[in-house]
Amino acid sequence: MTFKKRTSLSTLSDSKWMEWAIQRTGIPMPNCVTYATARISEILNRREYLDDPRINGAQELWTHYSQGFHQSRYAQPGALMIWSYGRYGHVAVCEELIATDTITWSQSNYGGAMFEYVKGNPNGYKGMQFLGYLIHDELLKNQQTASASPAPAIKPGKKVRIKDTATTYASGEHIPSWVKSKSFTVSQVSGTKALLKEILSWVRLSDLQIQKTQSTGLQIGNRVRIKRSATVYASGQQIPSWVKEQAYTIQQIKADRVLLKEIQSWVLLQDIE
Repeated sequence: MTFKKRTSLSTLSDSKWMEWAIQRTGIPMPNCVTYATARISEILNRREYLDDPRINGAQELWTHYSQGFHQSRYAQPGALMIWSYGRYGHVAVCEELIATDTITWSQSNYGGAMFEYVKGNPNGYKGMQFLGYLIHDELLKNQQTASASPAPAIKPGKKVRIKDTATTYASGEHIPSWVKSKSFTVSQVSGTKALLKEILSWVRLSDLQIQKTQSTGLQIGNRVRIKRSATVYASGQQIPSWVKEQAYTIQQIKADRVLLKEIQSWVLLQDIE
């Protein structure tokens, strides 16, 4: 299964998947549940049921979804997005992850647009209560296969660094140079992108490298200096020149940084001597 985002109704409108969706729901387009049924069937390449048992409104999908789906707080391309509103609520299909709080999704609206491609934050969208995502197990299997190509070792919990050659986040925003001097924790992997916990930003897997554990022999209590070539603390704040003229006591050690007692600041291992 190869996921391809959909930005228009085009070939889906007269497809076998739409024919099946209308047959399943009994409701012609425009309709959010009918569209979502057709879209998910297209993604999985088979006739797919969304509800079990049958529902009377999109918001009921949150608790009455068919076998193979599971609830999630995290976005995933191809996931169902469920909102609660009024009597019926709304359902759409996630198409792409842009940033931490910005995604794109496709949808249809009963009594309204036949198709819409929306970019935004699902929380608070049109005054509706966003319940979360329903992700099919086959999407996760596909994600694991896809993400294995560029960086098979990168997974949640891993410490990574952004490569010096990287220029933009997955959202297209510029990556500041100081960010590349730090290490981050992977909190989520989706397709070819990873969400970095400390900066809440999506980065392409191809722009990441596993943080190697440094064997320095350093111990708590050792006296060290900050190298003159160092420019920023581990936090990204600038290091004043006078700080580099003194020696400090190591109070705490982590994988890639140390806490210096006298100035209560974290400094990267590569920046001390």
